[in-house]
Amino acid sequence: RKLQNINSPTDGPSSVKKLMDELEIDPEYDLKQVYLFYHNEPMIEQAIRKRVELTFKNGWKIVGEKKKVTDYTKRRLNEVCVVGKTTPELFFREIFANLVKYSNSFIYKVRDEDNSTGSTRRMRMRKKKTIPIATYQIISPLLLKPVIDGEGRVKKWAQYAVDGVTRLRYINPDDLIHFTINRESGYIFGKPLILSIIPDVEALRRIEENVQMLIAQHLFPLYQYIVGTETAPATYFPNGESEVEVVKKMVVSLPTQGVMFTPERHTIKSVSDAKSMDVAEYMEYFRNRVFLGLGVSSVDMGISDTSNRGTAVTISQN
Repeated sequence: RKLQNINSPTDGPSSVKKLMDELEIDPEYDLKQVYLFYHNEPMIEQAIRKRVELTFKNGWKIVGEKKKVTDYTKRRLNEVCVVGKTTPELFFREIFANLVKYSNSFIYKVRDEDNSTGSTRRMRMRKKKTIPIATYQIISPLLLKPVIDGEGRVKKWAQYAVDGVTRLRYINPDDLIHFTINRESGYIFGKPLILSIIPDVEALRRIEENVQMLIAQHLFPLYQYIVGTETAPATYFPNGESEVEVVKKMVVSLPTQGVMFTPERHTIKSVSDAKSMDVAEYMEYFRNRVFLGLGVSSVDMGISDTSNRGTAVTISQN
């Protein structure tokens, strides 16, 4: 028998259903923020890349109880990849990379009867026959927005250009496959895992900025030049200029590698903390951040490390 559409329940009166016919909405989560942090934070980028690599580390294959079905699936997969100018390996990697990065992955069904060996069939909920699928096109989740009706059902998808302003086309939900992970009940999009660590990354960046300011302020020691003593304090010369001002001009005019000769009434001492001037650990931290972004270790770059060679080889292989 023909399936009937089920109306979604609402908390308000029945008139709420008729407030709108169709409405284009933004995703529940800020996917552009995920994009910015992925491409600007090497720790996030490397973590996602390693997860994708480890997922496909042992390869993959299509299996099933019926050989006829698996053979057909393999043949059609190879065909859609040839038409789409890609390979099954790259096709699956791109799908999974979007799924791990954004918790959402979209695949558009490109229908073309002349470039497909698939058969034309009639869908149960459609009156006309469907054109067979020639290939699949992966669309970035950043470029799609759902258009919903008054009951919250997705009626179509709006695809935008990279600028985020130009609308390219509307896509029928039947022609779009939407994979999600970590999706809340009643939501359309899944929640990206990166969003939960963005405050921690921002805090880390602020700490790094403070460390840079600390190095700039305390890298060079602060000296105090004492003019005079309690028994023989600083004096004024006949022209009205103080002894302190004369010493100040002399110190400012000295070259970087200058040498000073002072009498017993003049004292020069350092008043800065010696520990704050040790930047070796700070330099090692920021150097490791660069290596992390490049995906290499210090051993790979020819720098000696505290770990033994066996550990270094294992890290490089991973």
